[in-house]
Amino acid sequence: MRMKAQGVTVVEVEMPQLAELNGQVGFPVALYEAYDDMVGYLAHTGTGLTIEALAREIASPDVKGTYDGLVIPRKLPGPDNTLLDAGPIYDAAIKTARPALQALYARTFADHRLDAIAFPTTPRVAIASNPDSSSLENFGLFIQNTDPGSNAGIPGIQIPVALGATSELPIGLELDGPAGSDAQLVAIGMALDIVFGRLPPPLMNRD
Repeated sequence: MRMKAQGVTVVEVEMPQLAELNGQVGFPVALYEAYDDMVGYLAHTGTGLTIEALAREIASPDVKGTYDGLVIPRKLPGPDNTLLDAGPIYDAAIKTARPALQALYARTFADHRLDAIAFPTTPRVAIASNPDSSSLENFGLFIQNTDPGSNAGIPGIQIPVALGATSELPIGLELDGPAGSDAQLVAIGMALDIVFGRLPPPLMNRD
């Protein structure tokens, strides 16, 4: 309502293929490229460390499990708790699924003449930081809305617009723009920041 009151035209759109295409891109690309990118980073910075040595020192159980079970052996989860070679799946993601995802975004922006797509940053309010918060289920839930635009390589920005009634933690509005519209998207975000106003700083816990 605040945006409409300031002259923003809101158009409801559907992207029925979004989740399917994103699922074919997200984890295959992130987990496969994590190996090569980390090996390159370690070599570039002159640490003298191998990726295997680095993985042995990872403190986070879920991150260490991901490196040991998927990243280093170049595997991806398959059906019935199987592991599949990541190479062919990654190739299909880069050559087929990601271009299709990018085309879906391009068509949506063009067909509806959109400057940005607006949606909740996360589908659920923030949860307490504990071991369960890093579970695969919760991780997937909290990246659900922002993951597709990231995998398509389009610009995104998010602004806090309210506080949770119970959690009193920020609720975010995400804006994704067409490829190459970074400057325009920042301008839109700055304008909406004025519309919604700044949130109060968090209260310090003195217990």
